[in-house]
Formats: sequence, C-alpha cells, structure tokens
Amino acid sequence: MNIKIQKYDLFTLGFYAICAQSVFIRELLGLFSGTEFVISVLISSWLFWVGIGGAIGGRLFRGIYRKRIRAFQGLVIAAALMFPVTILAIRLGRGVLVRSPGEMPPFFKSLVFCVFVMAPSAFTNGLIYNAASRWWGEKTGTLSTGVAWVYILEALGSVVGGLLFSLILLKFFTQFEISLIVSFFVMFVILRPFRNGHSYRIIFLIFLGLVFILTSNKLDSYSINELFHGFNVKGFGSSKYGEIAAIENNETVSFFSGGTRLFTIPDVQDVEEVVHIPLLAHNNPKRILLVGGGLAGEINEICKHGSVEWIDCVQLDDHLIKMVEEVEGKNNLDIDELIRSGRVKFIIGDGRLFLKETKKKYDIIIVNIPDPLNLELNRYYTEDFFRIAKSSLNSGGIFSISHSSSENFISDVQSRVLRSIKNSLEVVFDSVTVFPGSIVHFIAGKSKISVGSLLENLDERDLDTRFISRDFLPFRFSEERMEFIVSNIRDAKNVDINRDVLPVLTVYELFLEFSRKGFSFSKWIDIFSGNRKWIPVLVGAMIIVLIFLIPGKETAAKLDVWGVGLASFLFQINVLLAYQSFLGYLYNGIVFLTAFFMAGISLGTWSGYKRAFRLAKNPKLIHAAFILFSVFYILWLFVIGKINIGIIACSTGFSAASFIGGFFTGMFYRVVVSSVLDRLNNQEPAIFYAWDMFGACVGGLLGGIFIYPFSGSIGTIYLFVFIHLSSVLLLTGRWGKAYLPRK
Repeated sequence: MNIKIQKYDLFTLGFYAICAQSVFIRELLGLFSGTEFVISVLISSWLFWVGIGGAIGGRLFRGIYRKRIRAFQGLVIAAALMFPVTILAIRLGRGVLVRSPGEMPPFFKSLVFCVFVMAPSAFTNGLIYNAASRWWGEKTGTLSTGVAWVYILEALGSVVGGLLFSLILLKFFTQFEISLIVSFFVMFVILRPFRNGHSYRIIFLIFLGLVFILTSNKLDSYSINELFHGFNVKGFGSSKYGEIAAIENNETVSFFSGGTRLFTIPDVQDVEEVVHIPLLAHNNPKRILLVGGGLAGEINEICKHGSVEWIDCVQLDDHLIKMVEEVEGKNNLDIDELIRSGRVKFIIGDGRLFLKETKKKYDIIIVNIPDPLNLELNRYYTEDFFRIAKSSLNSGGIFSISHSSSENFISDVQSRVLRSIKNSLEVVFDSVTVFPGSIVHFIAGKSKISVGSLLENLDERDLDTRFISRDFLPFRFSEERMEFIVSNIRDAKNVDINRDVLPVLTVYELFLEFSRKGFSFSKWIDIFSGNRKWIPVLVGAMIIVLIFLIPGKETAAKLDVWGVGLASFLFQINVLLAYQSFLGYLYNGIVFLTAFFMAGISLGTWSGYKRAFRLAKNPKLIHAAFILFSVFYILWLFVIGKINIGIIACSTGFSAASFIGGFFTGMFYRVVVSSVLDRLNNQEPAIFYAWDMFGACVGGLLGGIFIYPFSGSIGTIYLFVFIHLSSVLLLTGRWGKAYLPRK
C-alpha cells in the first residue's frame, strides 16, 4: 500500500507547532504583565488540547483516516489557517479583557480565555499526530515504530523551527506576519503543488499568497488598535525582551513592555523623586549609575547636581530607545551634547550583567524599574543582585531602589512586599533607610540617612526643581509619616528573603495585585511562607503516591509515561523560570530552550529505537539517570549564583540542561512504546503520546503555579527526584514483568 506521507511532512509539522506555540505565548503574556508563572498555564493548555486530539481524536474522526493523504492535507491546512486567525482572536480578546493599558485583567477570566483560545490549533495538532502515527506505522510495519518516527521527525522540525524563529523571523517580521509566512510555507510543503501536475493547487496557493500580502498590514494594524481600544497607539513592536507599546492619553505618552508600564512622558514628580532623593542622600555624588530609566528626563535631573562628573545609563532594550525617539523625537532626551562630551554614556544591555562584569566603582547606583510583577524585574530585587551592586559601590556609596505604595494605608500584603525588599537589602547592607509616599524609596549604604541631611544638601545645591523642594520634603518625610511606613514594615510577619532560586517577591506582588482586585489571599501567603514553603512539595508528593498506587500492568505502563512526562516538564518549567531569574531573556530564550528540549527528545527517541547501549534498554536505569542529572543541575545553579561565568556560558548551561532532560524523556518514551504498544488491543497510536502530554500538562501547572513560586528551584527538584523514585518503586517493576524481554 502506497502511503504518501513523507518524512518532510512530519518535519514541517514540528516546525509549525513550535512557531505557533511560541507566538501564542508571546501574545498572551501581555495579559499578565509578563508574569512568567503563567507560561506554565499557557504551555500546559497547549499540551492538554494536543493530548485530547491524540487520545480521543482518533476515535471521533477514524472515518476520515480512510481518505489517507487528502484527510491529512485537510487537517494540516486547517491547522495552518488557524495560526493567524488565533492571533487575531487573542488580540481581540485581550482588548475586551483589559480596559486600559497596564491594567491587570480579571485573572481567572484571562486564564480561561488562554486555555480555550489555543484549543482549536492544539487539538488539530493532536489529530494530525494520531493520523500520522497510524499511517506511518503501516509503512514501517509496526505501530510502535511508526509512533517513534513521527515523534523523532516532529521534534527535529521543532528544533529547526525554533532556531529560524529566533534568529531570522523575529528580526525581520512582526508576529502576525510570521504567522502568515509559516502558514503559507506549511501548506506549500503539504500540498506539493509542483508534483503530479496539480495545477489547481498552484492556483490556490497563489490566491492565498495574494490574500496574505494584501491583508497582512491592515489586519495587523486593526488587531493592534483593537488591543488598545479607545487609546491612540503611537507605536507598537516586539523585541526579544517583550512586546513594546507607546500609548497616548491626553497630553502624555506611556510606554509599556509586556503589559507593564515602564514610564510616562512627561512625569515630572516621579522622575524628580527617583533621582534627587538618592543624590541628596550623598554629600558629594560624582559617579552615577542609572539602571533602567534615562528616557523620561532622569539624566537631565541628575546633571542638575553640579558635583556629578559622569553618568552611566544602562538600558536593556535598544528597541525601546528607538521607539521613544520616533514617538517623542530625539530632542526629548536633550542629552546629545552630554553624550558627546563624555559626561553621559548609554550602555545597551542588562544592568545586572553589566554590574557583574564591570570594574567601575560608583558613588550612587539607582535602580529605576517597575515593580517586580515578573521574574525579569524581580532579578533586581533579590539578595543576590544587591550583593552584586554593593561590590560596585565606592566606600560610602549609596544604593537606591523604589517600589509603589500608598500615602495613608498599607495592606498586609503590601507590608509583606516592602518588608521582603527591606530584609533582602539588610542581609547585604549595613543600613537601610525607608522614605514613604506613593513611591517608597529604599536607600541602602553604610549608615542611616536622615531627613535633615537631605534638606542640608538641598539648600547647598540650589536645585531647579518643581517638587523636590524645602516645602515638599518636610511634609513628605515628616516624623509621623516615617514612623508610619517603618511600623507597617516591621509588623509584617512570616516574610521570606527574596533570592534568585526562591523569588518570593514576585509571588507577593501577584497576591498584591489580586488584593487590589478585591480578592484576599493573605492567608495563602501565611500558609506557604517561611518554614511552610515546602508544603506544596509535600502535597504534590502525596498526590503522586496515591496516583501511582493504581493497580494494573497496562495502567502502570501508561502512568510511568505520564509520570516521566510530568517530571520532565516540571523540570523544564524549572529551567525556563530559573533562566529568567538569572538572565531575564526568557521572552526570546523560551524558543531556544524549547528547541533544545525537542532536540534532546528526538535524539533520545532515536537512541531508544536503536537500543544502542544499556541505558536505552532499561527504564529503571533511565529513572536513575534522571535523578543523577538533577543533582548536577542544582550544582550548576549554585555555581552561576556565586561565580560570574558570562552570559554565553550561562545560556549554554541552561540549553544543555533542556537538551539532556529532553534526551532522557525521549529515550524513556521509546522504551515503553516499543515494549508495550504493539501488545495492546484496540488502542489509538497516540495513546502513550497523549499520556505523555497529559503528564507534561500537569507538570507545567504544578511547577509553574504551585511548586516553583513557593518552593523555588530546590523544591521543584526535590519533587522531580521523588517522582522518579516513586516510579521505580511503584510502576516500572509492575509493567516491566509483563512486557519487558526476559534476560
């Protein structure tokens, strides 16, 4: 029987899947202010619907499989056309859920929207996998071999797709344009119009290409305007750090990245406070480092202090600078002459990595970034970063960081946020002074800063300011207000120090946002903070044991695949979030890391297929290899937390971790499928694939929502090891006796 599905068809499916999944995640992250914990929900939703398509799709649509290549082509074309349509649906849905830019939308409604908006594309992908496995199984002779080859080829396509997406497509095209390009490419490969004389296919593709070309700009612009309905969009784009938008409202323009407001032009009071409070706290500021900011007038304010000799301004995203210049004009920055004179230097890059590598010393380091609602921003609020910053201060130097607050009322959750920052600073610095207001300023150094010293320096320097004045400061920092903020911070109980491997502050921030929406989550913080932060790990372990006690050899084999899928994705979520905690490039890096994970799966499945060495024949040894690998991973996190090894080496380490995790996952999957699938009766080809997807879905949710946020990397790895130990003790032996070959 001539089966017309080719290897490059399956390769193309993997290419499509990773591009679609990556674009959907990037589009949806803006709903949650870029909060990376939601990535686990987004990926899990995709995996869930793919699993549903693989598990029940075969039974629902078995009739169309007799059509073979036509049914296959129809499913692929449907999936390809859903790509741009889903992007439009996401943007329209975001516009409905978010009433104004920068606002946190209804959380649970947003999650439900995310789960279902990707469902048609993901479900169709599962259908295609099931169909391809059945047909390829007929070609190779056994169902298990067909399943393995589809798994390998799809993974290889994901690798190439991830690399091309990151290195080429994102640099030259918008995300909507990428969806059209990928969709057209997939349909071109699947239809193969220049073979067998199918002229009608050529006409169809030409027509579709013209439609894409003529409508892409209009649809892209329309969807962006609907995304910010009622506001004037002055600029919109995407960089490797996030979605960037410039929104005009009345006489101001606000700039957003990933749904988070970065700054507004003009915003004189906030700019003056961020700059002048730390500079007035130092008696002779000469060398200044500004991390973040610099585009809303901060540099001009710093230069009003006559003692300042030079300023380094580290700005992460050069796309943001270009957008400010395009929207506001180059004259808005008003620093060209200062740059030419050498007094001001703009450094494009990550402020944290700059401080790790620089040999310069500063009198004042000002961190001017939004509140740490996501891990990218949280990197600047951890004890680990504070140590890095302190090492770059001169003797008597000052470190300044701020956080939004309120003038007259501070909730319990807000108190925890502020205390976590203060406690983390106090671990590193001798003294931390807190100045109250709608923005709370933390000034850390060797000695406490008094309001009187601020006033003395203000009088001496005769600054031309509108808000920082002799009338303003005594009122803003009165004795009653100072005691108010100090007592509220002091009264916050059961608060953890914020660290890279345990980013509790981001969790507190999310609970704070929930409380502002009317939800009370302070009890959850009490339950999972302090010595109780291991509760999610213990609860997860108990649930795993109860599930693994389910009897039956067939169920044991499926549960073993489910458990490995769960543990592997629990680990992969850990890699993604730890990568963000240390480097902050996940918006772009997620594609690379996923590509390396899929490359590992492809090679691991192939190794299991060839059974080239002993590890590829024994599932218990693979479980043991997983456990040993996790030990090396934890040691790796310890090393990069203590030693500066550079961004390339650090990224390479995380990529290697993704690859190895995928390698063992693919190998285990192949061992189970080759041992069990052909002996089961009336099973869909994708049944083990579906169990793997469902396990990964649970692992993503468990790791991203409960384990990593509360227990960090260490807690996640503890649960990872426990799952593999439980699998060996409760599952592998049970199904192995029935299905594995006897020695």
